[in-house]
Amino acid sequence: MARGENVERFLNVGELGILHYVAPLYPPNYRGETQQLLDFWPMAVPILKMLRLSGELIEFAGTSCELRIEAYLRNISGQSFSSNTDPLASVPITTVASSVPASAQVSSHNVNRSGLDMTVDLMYQLRWPFGKESPPSINLVRNVVEQMVRYG
Repeated sequence: MARGENVERFLNVGELGILHYVAPLYPPNYRGETQQLLDFWPMAVPILKMLRLSGELIEFAGTSCELRIEAYLRNISGQSFSSNTDPLASVPITTVASSVPASAQVSSHNVNRSGLDMTVDLMYQLRWPFGKESPPSINLVRNVVEQMVRYG
């Protein structure tokens, strides 16, 4: 996920089997006027969709391999996110880091079956560097991600 002016959503499928998906966190008409409080959790939906696409492409190609899945939040220094697992108790959180990475590895044989687990793992990794309070447990992250996927 990326935030910036004039960044449009795109998917690039490279010759070496690299899938690259970028989506802005701000709407297309954002011009940097004021920062908005952004909801952290909806990005779980495109992450899971990319994992499922990867699994389908590998299955279609009839191949197998080890996959390294990476997710990044970029250009987020000072950006406020609402990311408590309970929306009613959520407070804005920020980080001074300009980028927050997450990664996971999985066999191509398991990517379709473990897509939700991998999404939860990536979202957990992306969430923990933010805020002053303790990060939510992996089980709380799973509950929120399952809700986002169900309704997203």
